[in-house]
Amino acid sequence: MTQAMAVPVADGLTDVAESAARPRRQPPYAVVLHNDESVDINFALDTLRVVFGFGADRAAELVTRVHETGRAVVWSGMREHAELKAEQISSRTGDPGIHAGRRPRLTVSVEAMPG
Repeated sequence: MTQAMAVPVADGLTDVAESAARPRRQPPYAVVLHNDESVDINFALDTLRVVFGFGADRAAELVTRVHETGRAVVWSGMREHAELKAEQISSRTGDPGIHAGRRPRLTVSVEAMPG
């Protein structure tokens, strides 16, 4: 007869079958904003305030990080929510009057975070 192996947990021991039955937690996903010199900084600031509800200081901090490093994580959480936020960012377009007649979009990606 085979016995199930026991694994330690905070409140004692549980068998492997019980621990294997627990759902695995999904790793967090990051919404990453990428630098694009052709996009007006005010458009980027406004987009972060509208999509995420950030205050002016937080939006400025993130846009500065994007400008200085080429990218910044602007939000993280469940994959579906990250994809929604990325879509909201990419669906906003800038003022064509400021951008030589074109409607620029911010460059954004969704990436799995180490978990």
